Amino acid sequence: RLFYSLEFRESLGLLGFVSETVFTDLLFNAFNTNKDNKISFEEYIRGLRILTRGTPEEKLVLLVYWI
Repeated sequence: RLFYSLEFRESLGLLGFVSETVFTDLLFNAFNTNKDNKISFEEYIRGLRILTRGTPEEKLVLLVYWI
């Protein structure tokens, strides 16, 4: 399963995030670790885990991917 930007935004909306913000675009870029403009299911789950349960160090690495 692959998530493109629109699907990613919609999925975040279902999780309670505002789905139409700059934040979701930045999060998409952070989750898209291989920079192919789509998020694999593995990238999605890994990103959510870090966002919700990650160590401060893991969150810092995720933050670097935002840029």
